[in-house]
Amino acid sequence: MTIKGIIWDFDGVILDSFQDQFEWFRKVCGIYGKPFVYNNLEDFKRDYSEPVCPNMYSLLGFDWNKERDVLWEYFHEHKRNAKIKIVKGIDAVIKELDASGLKQCIASSNAHEGIEKRLDENELRKYFPIIVAKEDLPLENNEPRYKPYPDCLIMCLQKLSLNPWECVYIGDQASDVTAARNVKTGHLPVIAVSYGFGTWQKLKEAMPDYPKGSPIETPEELLEIIRSLL
Repeated sequence: MTIKGIIWDFDGVILDSFQDQFEWFRKVCGIYGKPFVYNNLEDFKRDYSEPVCPNMYSLLGFDWNKERDVLWEYFHEHKRNAKIKIVKGIDAVIKELDASGLKQCIASSNAHEGIEKRLDENELRKYFPIIVAKEDLPLENNEPRYKPYPDCLIMCLQKLSLNPWECVYIGDQASDVTAARNVKTGHLPVIAVSYGFGTWQKLKEAMPDYPKGSPIETPEELLEIIRSLL
């Protein structure tokens, strides 16, 4: 197998944002007077699922359909003020893949503003000429078709002018694996990393193509697998 392109998920794979997501939900539950029962990231991760809107809000007692406009306002204000770093060492991976001639793009449920801000802060924007974000997705029932719908991946493949089997998708949740499986024009291999939003147990159950054995816990381990596909 020789790949020509990399499709990246963003949050949890490039951006080390799970702690901030934990803080956001704790904060918004406090604003609305709703109980937040999670004491640590691992407990929260076990229940975390996509699509976050409405899954996580419903789980925490919100009526997403009625409250989403105000929730989005609070969320955007929180994210504008948040200080979030990229995953340690992921910049070196991105730069090496670029030097090897691979095309790279991002398929994310995040917004363009949030993605591009973090890429600019870390001088990584030039490596991602293609970004498919929340605003680009078609709507269904007035909501973007987030993963596990495959739309963002299909759009990336089209913009890359590559077939699914010529790329690999890097994600951190079971919904990423499902989204790749829902691309019906060919098999899009998935590398699942366990340092992000998803537990290793959930990732194993989703049956990604890689890793074959132990979980990928660092960008260095991720890079080793990608090198084996070149």
